[in-house]
Amino acid sequence: MKKLICLILPLLLLCGCSISVEEFLSPPRLDEEQTAIYEALRLSKGGDVNLKYPMSGQYRSAFVVQNIDDEESNEAIVFYEASNITDDGSSLRLNFLDKQDGKWVSVYDFAALGSEVERVLFADLGDGALSIIVTYPIQNSSDHATSIFRYENNTPSEVYKSRHVYMSLIDINGDNAQEVFMVNSDSSSNTATANLLGWEENGFSVLSSVPLSAGFASCRNIQLGTATSMDRKGIFIDYSLADGATNTDILLCYDRTLVAAQIPDEQTMRRSNSYTPLISCRDNDADGVIEIPVVSPAPGYESRPANEQVNFIHWFELASSGNALEHEAITYVSIRNDYMLSIPSRWAGLVTCSISIADGTVTFSKYNPVTKEAEDELMVIRAVSEAGMEKADLSGFTPYGKSAATGYSFFIRTNTENSFAMSEAELGNMFTITE
Repeated sequence: MKKLICLILPLLLLCGCSISVEEFLSPPRLDEEQTAIYEALRLSKGGDVNLKYPMSGQYRSAFVVQNIDDEESNEAIVFYEASNITDDGSSLRLNFLDKQDGKWVSVYDFAALGSEVERVLFADLGDGALSIIVTYPIQNSSDHATSIFRYENNTPSEVYKSRHVYMSLIDINGDNAQEVFMVNSDSSSNTATANLLGWEENGFSVLSSVPLSAGFASCRNIQLGTATSMDRKGIFIDYSLADGATNTDILLCYDRTLVAAQIPDEQTMRRSNSYTPLISCRDNDADGVIEIPVVSPAPGYESRPANEQVNFIHWFELASSGNALEHEAITYVSIRNDYMLSIPSRWAGLVTCSISIADGTVTFSKYNPVTKEAEDELMVIRAVSEAGMEKADLSGFTPYGKSAATGYSFFIRTNTENSFAMSEAELGNMFTITE
């Protein structure tokens, strides 16, 4: 912060601005309504309070003003830090205030589930009314916590709270209401459960619960999308295992019920190394269906140790039966996951590649399965950093774009004299910069 001030203050002075360090460090000035809310909170607490601000999301103020009941007027939620806590709760609090006779009045005070506010959400979770969702980071952990509130008859109530590794709101059945999707894990047993929550006739509850595969260590990536060509919605959960491998569980969505696809773990298990990045499920070919990546050694690398293998990525879609995978494509994905080359079907099993990290090159060559040797060079892809552009010898290479994510530029040289190599037109469709 001190370094930031030292950089900004001279700029302000050059612009003719007059500002003190105290003003620069002070919190944002409150508007008239916020001041009235703050004074009502101070009155209820008997003195000054330290306001806390959500770290992300749409609502970034300590004062969240929203109509959260069936009355015309707004209510307010204020996040603050309190001292002299007597209820064994967190010093981080959330206070609900309502207007009574035109004045703000504190009506209820809750202990938070953490020491910082992550984000605040408002959503219809299935009964036509707004629910309040507040999430918190857990200190010294990758876990989070979520509280769900309902405000009725001038009284807030906490209808659900949970610690979890993942939480998001999804409209799982297309009815324009949201469901809460959570992954809860038990680190002591390396197990995890996917839960779908929402309102139903008997109140707020777990609508569906599915145990995930054994060995769950941490959540890597979760995608909601179309799971099959039959337009069945699915949730794809990429997670790490204790030994560093990655696996994927697929949950099919039937109205407000989750059903696990019956795919053996060995079919979706994959590892990374210095030549192969961690890759998650995604719509790899932009056809609207999520694909699952599976790592396979390039020809000639099958017998090498796993950490020395150069790999191709095979992409699979879930079959409409929900119990099998269907092969869709083969690609090479760069070590930084910033570009991808689709492997044409005529190359499958007959082309291998070698990687030089020092030169930033990937060389694709025809592979002889009898001699088990790479023979004719077909293509070289070279990645050059901004710092290396001046010294790079790019004779014979054609520029193919730059990654905004990594800053590397890509150049390709093809063997135009070999009919097995890609043509320029074919290469234009096969080479993709991934962001």
